[in-house]
Amino acid sequence: MSILFELPEPAQRYLQDLWHELRFEQKYADTICLEIGEHFYEAIECSNETPEIAALKATQRFGSPQHLAAEFAVALVLRKLRATLFINLSIIIAIIIAVFTCLTNHNGGPASSLQCCVVA
Repeated sequence: MSILFELPEPAQRYLQDLWHELRFEQKYADTICLEIGEHFYEAIECSNETPEIAALKATQRFGSPQHLAAEFAVALVLRKLRATLFINLSIIIAIIIAVFTCLTNHNGGPASSLQCCVVA
């Protein structure tokens, strides 16, 4: 986070707090803080106010670091759940195909498997 040291103290403190709140996912904490630091840097550069005041206003617009970290945490958890769901569905489909193939080979095909169910 090299941009962190170029920012005024309010922005640095905000990013440090945000990084601390996102520490559960180190890879994303660095990326998110860098991205938000770039937004702070742009807001400060485009402002006519002193860098400290511009940084303070920029951090206020983002809201509390804890709330922002919570929003990112939800998004990250959902992303992981989607990936896990895809893997689990793939495993279930593979098991169903394996069972169906096994039944097909042992009972004379899928039609005889269905016939046994209907006749019984």
